[in-house]
Order: sequence, then structure tokens, then C-alpha cells
Amino acid sequence: MRDIGFVEYRLAKKSDLATIARLSREYIEHGLGWSWTPERLKKSYTCRDTNILVACASPNYRAQNRDQKQLQHTHNHQVVGFGVMHYGNTEANLNLLAVLPDYRRMGIGRFMVQWLENSALTAGIDVIYLQCRTVNISAQQFYHKLGYRKLRNLPQYYSAKESAILMGHDLLIPAPHLFLQKPY
Repeated sequence: MRDIGFVEYRLAKKSDLATIARLSREYIEHGLGWSWTPERLKKSYTCRDTNILVACASPNYRAQNRDQKQLQHTHNHQVVGFGVMHYGNTEANLNLLAVLPDYRRMGIGRFMVQWLENSALTAGIDVIYLQCRTVNISAQQFYHKLGYRKLRNLPQYYSAKESAILMGHDLLIPAPHLFLQKPY
């Protein structure tokens, strides 16, 4: 468990799975149907080849002003971001990644991706893949800054409704200007 600023990063607990599923439906799968249900997440949670990382607002703080990163006292503990990565023998797939809108552009998503990548390196993984909606330009730019490159288009990838872009990152080739650092 790591506490950085007002956000704590930890592996998910079983009690987090329903929240992660709901947030996936709202922020990742909107308009597509719901594939990352609590049942599917439970299967991933019990799979020894999968890590589910969560970023939680500390029980005593939440972001009040993103630009100034001021903090306000609150009594609610909440998941503000999550990442799900499945590891194979030499490849991994980043299945899900989301950060709540009020907590974006604070380094939370970057830190989670880099934590998952470091876990992959430790496990002997060379390459990480991910699929991203074609229309989600901001996500593509985010991943590009982290060293991911567009590999190909995947027509009608999501529920046979929407196309995706397959992106990949060779972990043995460092992304320029990147290093694992605390967001705060």
C-alpha cells in the first residue's frame, strides 16, 4: 500500500469490485453495454495472472480545486481510479483504466499505468497491449505520452458497434522523458 498526497494506491479488495464495475460502465463502457460486470471482475480478481490496482481518495481528503490541488475535509472514502492488467508469459494487456473526471490530470492515471508496467517488468513481460476507442483521442494522447504506439485499427471491436485502436508499449524501450515518480 502506498499513500501519495491525498491518494492511496493499493491492490483492489473484493469489496471494491462492484464499484469498479459501476465506474467501468459509466466511464469506459458507456453506450456499449456492460461487459466488465462484478462477476467478470471477480473472475479477474481471483486470477493469479491479473492485478487490479485502485487509487482511493484518502478518508480525510478529496480534491477541491484541481488547479491548485487544495484539499477539503470529507468523510467518504472513494475509489477515484482503477486499472486492470492481465499478464501472460511475455505479454500483458491493460484491460481497463479509468480515473474519475474530478481527479484527472493530477498524475493518478500515469502513476497507475507505471505501477502496472513495473509489475509486468518484474514478471518478465516485454510488451503491454491495450485497446482504446477510436473516438477517444484524449486517451490515445495519454497513452502515447507514456510510450504506447498505435499498432492497428480493430473494426467493430466493442460489441460489434464501435472500432478500437490497438496500442502497444515495448517495456524494454523506455519512453522519452518518463520516470516513475509520485504525482505530488
